[in-house]
Amino acid sequence: NDVLVNRKDVVFQSIADASLLILSRFDPWQLSNLAYACAIVEHVPTFEEEEHESNSTTAGSTANTSLFDHIAERSIPQLEKFKPQELSITLWSFEKANDASHPLLFEKAADHITSLEHLLNYTPQNLSNLLSAYTKATKNVGNV
Repeated sequence: NDVLVNRKDVVFQSIADASLLILSRFDPWQLSNLAYACAIVEHVPTFEEEEHESNSTTAGSTANTSLFDHIAERSIPQLEKFKPQELSITLWSFEKANDASHPLLFEKAADHITSLEHLLNYTPQNLSNLLSAYTKATKNVGNV
């Protein structure tokens, strides 16, 4: 077990690098599991990416993004496809990983949740996870 614990960062970064290449093929369940796995071990893989803007002052510079940045970006357009457990676990994972700094994801998820006719499909655990994530998100970024 010590060998795996000592290599956790390398293993998770390798998996994150591979996942990033095919993230467009991930469905809500897979996005949720990816976020959950990283949150459980409290490791947020990061990437250094070259910026491709026409502005000559930033062209060629690099920006650090996290796997959670990419999960949020991929999740937002398909929020309506998320089942209650997938959505609650995804948002809980952002909170657990101390990476709840994605106000657009939390805002769009809130819009989705409040637009539902009712929340009868949500279990007590789903609702608890959502409240936990939103509690931390509002502390970190103000009004979500």
